Amino acid sequence: MIEFVEQEVTKIKDGQDKERQELLDKEELIGQLNNQLEQFSRQIDIKNEEIKILLERMEQYKKHKDDQVVKLKQQLAKAHGDNEVLVREHEKQKLKAQEKVRMLSEIFKDS
Repeated sequence: MIEFVEQEVTKIKDGQDKERQELLDKEELIGQLNNQLEQFSRQIDIKNEEIKILLERMEQYKKHKDDQVVKLKQQLAKAHGDNEVLVREHEKQKLKAQEKVRMLSEIFKDS
């Protein structure tokens, strides 16, 4: 009878030891998973910061390009204005030249 009780106690102790080991294994696994989670969180923070920097750079680049577009549009408008002035001046000179040709033609017709 004592042997039976000792066997049962040994079985209970063995079961408890096994459960204790399983708990230790699970705690170790939880620790590893927590470490991985912390690493992933740090990586996410780093990537978020990189994205923020990239977006800021893209905004700066867009602003720079928008400024260039405005300057080019202003230059184009000025060039159109200059061109119109040149065309008007050319037309005036053309009319003057035509008038001189007409006057010379009349002078030579009369002679």
